[in-house]
Amino acid sequence: MRSPFTRTFALLFGLAGSTALSAEPTDWYQVELLVVEQPARLRADGEAWPPFPDLAYPGNGRFLIDPQRLQTRIAEHPEALASQVDARGRQVLTLPPLAAAWRVPSSLPPAADIPPTGGTPEASDSQAAITGAAATRAVDDTTGVAGNGTPAAASDPVPENPGADADTAAAAEAPEAPPRLPVPHALLPASGHEFRGKAAYMARNGGYRILFHERWWQPIPEGASLRPIILDHSGDGGSWPRLQGSVQLSRSRYLHLSTRLWLNTEGDTFPGEGAMPSPPRGPASLLREQPDARALSWLLVPGVLPAHLDRRLFPAPPTTEAPPDWPWRHAVTLEQQRRMRSGEVHYLDHPRLGLIIKLTPLDSDTLEAADYDRAWHHLTTGAALENGAPVDAAEGKAGVSPALQQPAGSPAAP
Repeated sequence: MRSPFTRTFALLFGLAGSTALSAEPTDWYQVELLVVEQPARLRADGEAWPPFPDLAYPGNGRFLIDPQRLQTRIAEHPEALASQVDARGRQVLTLPPLAAAWRVPSSLPPAADIPPTGGTPEASDSQAAITGAAATRAVDDTTGVAGNGTPAAASDPVPENPGADADTAAAAEAPEAPPRLPVPHALLPASGHEFRGKAAYMARNGGYRILFHERWWQPIPEGASLRPIILDHSGDGGSWPRLQGSVQLSRSRYLHLSTRLWLNTEGDTFPGEGAMPSPPRGPASLLREQPDARALSWLLVPGVLPAHLDRRLFPAPPTTEAPPDWPWRHAVTLEQQRRMRSGEVHYLDHPRLGLIIKLTPLDSDTLEAADYDRAWHHLTTGAALENGAPVDAAEGKAGVSPALQQPAGSPAAP
């Protein structure tokens, strides 16, 4: 017999949707995932929960990429030279080298320019003019004799672009580059969520608490071992989230979902008084790289530098508050595995949680037309930054930082 929780989902979402088959199938899917906490009136009474559950994050887990989070971190670190996202979805900020940040201005006057040995500045300038590119074909206009004493051949013109023909031939023979795929695991705008209206109805009329609701695109190759996706950012500090843990997607004959989630509760599920030990925080999703940090760390040893230099080179770091204590008493786990079909709505029933998921296959045309990452792609590639905008290498200056929004014409839910 279905629980009230199951019947609610079956009524709102349907047991299965029509399977979306692609004319040109790829390994890419759109994933929409909704996790809710059911209201107290639908919770199963008398459920026995382990008082001390085994809670852990996967060692090889990865994060979803939140474009707004990338941009916010850049604004918090305006000195960052570059930003990129690694294979685990972590943002890596390259900060200025410590050697440059700690350079002490010298009180000595600048040294005078010393000309090269064996000649005057005028002579050195003329020599420099000869040793440039013109030295390979220096011609005396009055005698028509090359710089090495050999008569110049008047019928041997110098081509304007000697390698043009070779470049053209090489370009014609080079294979056509494949189209650029969009950044995977990037959160897409909530306006395209298929479950948006139903989730709002559940929260407004059913008393459900929305804990996680996101949509993203990613490849799910058949037989490949994919990294579990960590849903929370507890490792970056701040308050403890109510929902923690990870989910993992895979594909063999069918699509598969594996969950390792837990819900932090006020303690109504914990037997007796007291509380269980706090669960672990997740790994950090932000890394800061600063060249020379390790090489100069010995300077921090007390007594190595005079006190006045120590204060000038190594100012006291800003005081940071201690991480808050775990405000809950017990954690309830959701550890299940489910076989799924693409294009169908699937949900996991649970006395305290509900998980709804749909995977929709994407075709080649949809992938090639995708441009949802156009506005923030430079923050994932390690491109040089200036004031948060990519630096135009040709002009040597920063461009205008584009607005962080879904570009017009970018695909919504297929």
